[in-house]
Amino acid sequence: MLKILSVSPSYYPANEFGGPVTALKSLNKYLNLTKSKVNVLTTAHEIPSLKNKYKKTKVDNVVVEYFPVIKFFNFLSPTGWHFSPKLFTSLLRKSKNTDVIYCRSLWNFPTIACYIASLLNNKPLIIAATGKLTPWAFSHKSLKKNIAWNLLFKNIVKHSYVHYVSEQEKHISQKNINIFNNGIIIPTGTEKINLENRQIDNALRFNKKNTVTKKIFFLGRIHEIKGIDLLIEIFNDLVNKHKDTSLILSGPYEGSHHIELKKKLKTLGLSYIEASPDKLFKYDISSRVVFTGMVSGKIKNWLFENTDLYAQLSHSEGFSNSIIEALAFSKPILISEGCNFNNHELKNFGKIHSEIANSAEFINDLFSDDSKLQKYSHESFRYVYNKYNWQTIAKKAVSEFKNIKLSEKKK
Repeated sequence: MLKILSVSPSYYPANEFGGPVTALKSLNKYLNLTKSKVNVLTTAHEIPSLKNKYKKTKVDNVVVEYFPVIKFFNFLSPTGWHFSPKLFTSLLRKSKNTDVIYCRSLWNFPTIACYIASLLNNKPLIIAATGKLTPWAFSHKSLKKNIAWNLLFKNIVKHSYVHYVSEQEKHISQKNINIFNNGIIIPTGTEKINLENRQIDNALRFNKKNTVTKKIFFLGRIHEIKGIDLLIEIFNDLVNKHKDTSLILSGPYEGSHHIELKKKLKTLGLSYIEASPDKLFKYDISSRVVFTGMVSGKIKNWLFENTDLYAQLSHSEGFSNSIIEALAFSKPILISEGCNFNNHELKNFGKIHSEIANSAEFINDLFSDDSKLQKYSHESFRYVYNKYNWQTIAKKAVSEFKNIKLSEKKK
């Protein structure tokens, strides 16, 4: 039996940290189903119900331990440093009896803790890159991160195996950091391919005036890395051709970027509203941009189900859960090169953004031809069903982890 110690600064139900938390939860669930033994060590950070206290429980039949953090050090990272001496102590003890340490972070304390445990107990360490090693991510590092990379984190990455989610991410990241021969590729899957995981909130509705309004949907942090400014420019071009269109942006505000976006909307002469999904019935959203705030569960599913196209123009992503969830809801997609999809894979259900006018024309063409939109929708689901099944991905992960275990024994 393969024993995996999975370490993450955040874990379910801390879903505000987005796709990486969701993906890790699912990966652990399906790894456990392969007869591997997965134990999760994480922190209680940003989980109000835990009140920053220790708790041991099961999530998807996987044992999860939440440890309190010392918040004084949170200034070291915009999402928290997650400094937890108790997590560190437990990690040192438990890693003695594991086969691999899998760390779902880079720029915070749990990564350092995993590195030390790996060295002291002679256990292989796998670090998930999650888009943090790409050229764009490095070009936007703070001074603190640049110093930390050169002093410590570069050595951690050299010491570790690095989990990339696609060949594209692996190629551009390894070239960027000049560290090769330690990458493994394990894609991200989605449970949304199963109908029971696509249940929606039937109490929600749009305004009667928007019954036939075409709706573009984005889900993620409202942050500069997501390329929302480009999406707004495309929308501005599009409404000149297809006025009965709306752009819905769902996700938490991070920093002050939402203020910059609203200034851009004003400059372009575009109207916007801030309304949670349960209030959308009050507003005519045609030709408008909508900020809904954070969404999850059946509310998120309702937005996927009741919009017409998913768009995400991230400058850098390890991989986006939201994109494959959109495909599971049979939505065509418009995405950037930074989202790490092969262009040839998209030809039947989406497009890689290149120029503003070209992308606007692509959307207008779909929105003006219902039969073409339906064809793209059908191909979207077929593609995700065949390629992003968690059972298949978990088997690949186990194979990779076992190879790493054997390689380490030979050293």
